[in-house]
Amino acid sequence: MPRTRRLIAATPRRPGPAEWSAEQIARAAYFTVARFRGRGAYDTRRFATLAEARAEAAGDRRAMVYAVTPEGITVHVENGGCLPEGFGPKAGPGTGHNGGAR
Repeated sequence: MPRTRRLIAATPRRPGPAEWSAEQIARAAYFTVARFRGRGAYDTRRFATLAEARAEAAGDRRAMVYAVTPEGITVHVENGGCLPEGFGPKAGPGTGHNGGAR
């Protein structure tokens, strides 16, 4: 039993999904913005920096920002249609966004 404990303690921890994604985004070769155009059609554009890609996708909920690593691994960064704080549906009585109760 002590041998097993030593092996487990000596094994390096693997990064979780969030850490792995952050590492891939940090070392991305380029970024893409993909917009759904309907019936399986997408408009994909390539950008050198994350700031350029975010600016292109801002306000369009059909846009998705991806990071592409030098090996060709694609990692989803964010959706472009994120609403600013204070906008969007609010839960509460009479709004229709609280499980249907009025």
